[in-house]
Amino acid sequence: MEMPMVIDNTAPTLEDVSLSLTGDSLQVTARDNQYVAGVVLYNAAGTQVLTEAGAKQEAKPGETLTYTLDMHQVEGERLLLQVYDYAMNATTYKIKLGGAATVDTKFMAFYLLPNDDWYWDNAGWIGFDEAVKGDVTALAGAMSLGEDGILGIAMGTSEAGGYVDMKGNITGWLNELAFVPCDLAPGAMVDEWSGDIGCGVKYFSQDAVIKLAPAAGIELDPALSPAEKLKVVQARMNEGDAGARAIYETIGVYLGYTLAFYAMFYDINHVLLMGRVTSGEGGDLVLGKAQEVLRAEYPELRMQVNLPDEKSRRVGQSVAAASLPQIG
Repeated sequence: MEMPMVIDNTAPTLEDVSLSLTGDSLQVTARDNQYVAGVVLYNAAGTQVLTEAGAKQEAKPGETLTYTLDMHQVEGERLLLQVYDYAMNATTYKIKLGGAATVDTKFMAFYLLPNDDWYWDNAGWIGFDEAVKGDVTALAGAMSLGEDGILGIAMGTSEAGGYVDMKGNITGWLNELAFVPCDLAPGAMVDEWSGDIGCGVKYFSQDAVIKLAPAAGIELDPALSPAEKLKVVQARMNEGDAGARAIYETIGVYLGYTLAFYAMFYDINHVLLMGRVTSGEGGDLVLGKAQEVLRAEYPELRMQVNLPDEKSRRVGQSVAAASLPQIG
């Protein structure tokens, strides 16, 4: 059996930016060696998505295309514009709006998509051309646990995976687990980016919470963003809603079986869970169910699944990120 693969570590580039005469739309022209997956405009701090545009389904590999951002609700002149591709390579630009849109600075920033955090030091933005958020999650685990053989999984906008090997090293492997199939059922959910079925992104991210909400009896406003839909479910969880509880328990069952699959490819002593989906009591339910599955179905696996304290679940990666050397 042969499975063709494309290794893509090239970030897309911004070709042009122009603000309409009325200021109600921003035209962004961008190019990627494969496909541009989306264009996002953040506030200056990188903490809030102001407007965004998704992929163009008719795009061809390497094609330069123009995306239109709705600026009606956007305030402020200094903003961050990010262009990313399906492999989650991203390039971020500082832009300034006025009579026209101008690009101040291009930089590579280590980030977790909203509502997680951007990380910078006193000298400016920290650049990471070789490290991704999953690897930093694993590194954070190695630092906090004082052990090696760490698989880090960050459940947020997507599923980020990273690995610190038995010698305490980040391997440089392609550890993004978002597109690794974890559900082989013919009717498994289709990932709109890769076109594959049963990908981890649909089971270990905010997409999983949203996917399970209808079955749990929770109706979500279609007008809400994915991050806002997650907050609705988290609020219901805080209120003791049985449906919300069932969502997190189901994700935990998914995780238990999938960790056994991951163990076929990684030597794992510990698994560290982070990301906004694990925030609050929901994260504790995910952890508990995953551990229950591993004990019952895979007693030969000795891996320990860990969930850090609430603060570390959301910002713990920043400590690890700050420990990495600047590249270039």
